[in-house]
Amino acid sequence: MVTSGGGISNDSGELDLFRSTVASNVAATMGGGVYNNDVMSINAVTIAFNDAATGGGLHAATQTEIKNTLLAENTASSGVNISGSVTSLGYNLVEEDDESIFSELASDILDVVANVSPLQGSKSIKFKSTFFRSLCDEYINFRRKRIA
Repeated sequence: MVTSGGGISNDSGELDLFRSTVASNVAATMGGGVYNNDVMSINAVTIAFNDAATGGGLHAATQTEIKNTLLAENTASSGVNISGSVTSLGYNLVEEDDESIFSELASDILDVVANVSPLQGSKSIKFKSTFFRSLCDEYINFRRKRIA
């Protein structure tokens, strides 16, 4: 088991994480899914079902920007889904912020049950081995009502 960054660990350099799923990873201390200690931008990413002592989904030791990102179903003693220094650029869903570190924008959704489904295989012939997590109908309907 790794100490930090069970799925992705950025200790030096700039990292742009885009249109990805970081799921089912474990770290002993921080960032079960993602650990950042330099410059990181996260856009259109699902971070779910990860585990660590702190920051089950994401631990940002340095400033990290997130946009269009889902953080849900992660586990940790503190910072269940998110911990550290995070800036929202909008349109994020953070299922639970037990450390109250996430300054949400009007377009963000915070502290709701995300109903993330288990991994499913892609139906695309070209990408048969690609797996993804999808939002359940309850979230999609909730989002439509909120926008209207």
